[in-house]
Order: sequence, then C-alpha cells, then structure tokens
Amino acid sequence: GLCGNFNGEKDDDKRLRDGSFPSSGVTNPGTKLANSYETKNKECAKCNLPDMPECPDNFIAFAITSCAVLADKTNGPFAACLARMSQADIDANIAICQIDLCFA
Repeated sequence: GLCGNFNGEKDDDKRLRDGSFPSSGVTNPGTKLANSYETKNKECAKCNLPDMPECPDNFIAFAITSCAVLADKTNGPFAACLARMSQADIDANIAICQIDLCFA
C-alpha cells in the first residue's frame, strides 16, 4: 500500500496497487503510486470540503517574507535547484510555504 508493508525492508515498499514498482524513468513515481490507489467512488465525488480559512492578517507579511527565500535565484540557499525548476513549480512551493506558515 501507500505506507509500505511494515516488514522493515524499505526496498520493497512503494509498490503500485497491482504489486509492481513504478518504472524507472517515470517522471513522477510518487504521483503514479498515489494514482494507482485512486478509487472510482462516485459518492466521494459528492463530498463537499470546507473552504480553507483566510490567513490571519498578522501572519500574511510574515509568511510572504519568510517564504521569499524559496524564490531567491541569485543568493538563496536553493539557487542551484531553482535554476532547474519551472516558475510554476517555484510559485507552487512558495504558496505551500505560505499556507503552512499561516496555519501552523
């Protein structure tokens, strides 16, 4: 399953639902793994998830400032990684960081 088989051997975890491993060379093996366990439950599609609450005003500036390091392509600690990432991925990481800080 998604969490392995709890036998203490990490090399046989991360199997797809059919028991196989994601092919080497797959761009996003984690996505392939998760998608292999997706169910086609029509009832679940009817679930209404609550909207996320707004970030408290006193955290917005803090979150923006704190997460800016994730986008610093010149002097930031992740500059080498950022050079290989798309702007969409960088923006997504910043958004996740800000959400985490707002609701931590």
